Amino acid sequence: NVNQLFSQAKAEGRLLELDRLCRQNALKAYRNIAFPKVSKPLLFINLESSIIEKGVEGSGAILRATKSLGLSPGDIVIEVNETKVLDLDALRHFVETHRGNGFSIALDDLGSGESNLARVADLRPHILKIDRSLIQNIEKDYFRQETFKSMVSLGHRVGAMILAEGVETELEVQTCAALGAELFQ
Repeated sequence: NVNQLFSQAKAEGRLLELDRLCRQNALKAYRNIAFPKVSKPLLFINLESSIIEKGVEGSGAILRATKSLGLSPGDIVIEVNETKVLDLDALRHFVETHRGNGFSIALDDLGSGESNLARVADLRPHILKIDRSLIQNIEKDYFRQETFKSMVSLGHRVGAMILAEGVETELEVQTCAALGAELFQ
């Protein structure tokens, strides 16, 4: 189980090492897929956000790993789950550094119980990922729809695209698209 693996790595002080290994493997797998050049999809990579507090926010490891595999930062979206980061200055520095290097930034799990809307203003992400908890059965729930529309409006006003996370049914895709989502996962 992935959660057990990360828990064990954290207990052994090897969380950063495991996070980098997972990221390296994802980048390699992406590189080895033969995408048509015209419709090459973006690679979304999760980052164990708690490591940002450990002084690695500007290490350049993600940029080096990307370039060493012949990939472009423009093809990569770094997903940040801001609820795990206590040092907002380190988080801002991380985001600004990676945005400056050409990566896109996605704010993950927006709309979940722990997300912080103020981080949208702090981090200015390219993509807002609306959490699955808000997407589930959205086609039947007026309040979910209105909440989703509010997040879409916020995102679009600040220049971010909207990603509906965890869509599982055609009705969820159709409803989220009708409400303004551009991306689906």
